[in-house]
Amino acid sequence: MRSGTPQFVYEKLGTADFGAVIKNIQQLGDSILNHPDLPSRHRKVYEEFIKNYQKQTELLLCAHMYHVVGSEYRQDIAERYVRLNVENYGEPEEEMYRSLLGEKLKNIHSKKLTGKASKLREELFGMVDFDSDMDIPERFRPSDETVEWIHDVARSLYGGMLSHVPVDKSEFCPHELQEIFVNVIQNEFNTYGNSGGVRFYNGAAEGWRVSVEEVVLLM
Repeated sequence: MRSGTPQFVYEKLGTADFGAVIKNIQQLGDSILNHPDLPSRHRKVYEEFIKNYQKQTELLLCAHMYHVVGSEYRQDIAERYVRLNVENYGEPEEEMYRSLLGEKLKNIHSKKLTGKASKLREELFGMVDFDSDMDIPERFRPSDETVEWIHDVARSLYGGMLSHVPVDKSEFCPHELQEIFVNVIQNEFNTYGNSGGVRFYNGAAEGWRVSVEEVVLLM
């Protein structure tokens, strides 16, 4: 193995209690799937969500365990990681991978960097054997007309809801998040319920914030 080969060490995973997380997922799944009010037509959707959530957690566990177990177990963990990765995200397409990677690397190569940034670029190119003259495989790209059409569709479907997200902020606390969703529900779905009954568990939410991107995903 070359000294420049990436090691993919994820320090934050070392503090995670994966056993407790997986147990909580299983308990959540049992609670949802055994709920008397769960419509039968929705059961399959929840089953898939819970199964995928657990597989994604197990994938992170494998990434962590690879670096803490003895070398005799690493091959088995690596194989399990690859299998879970394919189950979660599908088989990788080498041509697509090389096209995306080559494009990113050429963009980095064209930047005027100095000092530490330049040194880091050299290390990166050494890891992937980058050659600025290499050919980048072609890949599918939607036409400008298609992109514009999708943009118009997304704007017509979600523009109203997104208009309630402040444009001058990048993060939101739980109370601000509540206000955004109350405004969306009341103004976009014509539901004027009493939001005064909503409680926040301040102890659990202390210091918790979400980014504007996460707010959009929650919608």
